[in-house]
Amino acid sequence: MPKMSNLTRADGITADVVVELSQFYSSNELRSVQSKLTGNARELRNLVDSHTLLGRIGAKLSLEQRQLLKNAAQLIDSVNENITHAKERKKRSEDAKAAWRKQREKEAQNVCNKAFPLPHETLEQKLEIIKLALVLHRLGVYQDFRPGLKFHHALREEVTDFSRLIGWSIPKWKLSRLADHRRDILQSIQSAITYELDDRSVQEQLEELQQRVANSRDHVLADPLAVETLRIWSEALAEDANSEGQP
Repeated sequence: MPKMSNLTRADGITADVVVELSQFYSSNELRSVQSKLTGNARELRNLVDSHTLLGRIGAKLSLEQRQLLKNAAQLIDSVNENITHAKERKKRSEDAKAAWRKQREKEAQNVCNKAFPLPHETLEQKLEIIKLALVLHRLGVYQDFRPGLKFHHALREEVTDFSRLIGWSIPKWKLSRLADHRRDILQSIQSAITYELDDRSVQEQLEELQQRVANSRDHVLADPLAVETLRIWSEALAEDANSEGQP
């Protein structure tokens, strides 16, 4: 028959075991479990040791029952000690992962801005942003939540439907939409090349994406839907450029 002292130690719940069991949980979730167990142990002790109403009620228990509650509190403490160690290990791991991810995102931003500067001064440069949006959408990198037809429809509406436009001039609205696409494209590329479920570097993923863009570009832009979308955007932007050039 095991000794009572052994019954108050959670020998089977080591920090390693807790780390393994909490693989899909965060250190904050472990902290929450730790807090609950701490509270449970405190209430058990209050039942047998305090001068509160709870303690007065607990005083009516037998000595054996009160000892059982004390042992239970010690057992909870033993479990909690290893949960604390596991939480601290997981927190260090999370902090290291966050620092690595932050550095990776910074690297992705730098290489993306160099590879896709996306100037937008001339008409051709502005259209190049829309062309890249079309190619990246086909590759599932940009606005993949929209099916093809809806994506083209939304793009066309941006420079043709001004019925709900309030507080903007039409030329400024068109340029704002272009600027939004430029920003969102860069963010989508950065997200795509920081993918973590393999061993490839940010640079390697960027180069692969550039190759996919190059391989798909002509085919995507030759699609009748893309041709029409680009025609609409080209005419809309050219119209504003012409009006700006008039005295």
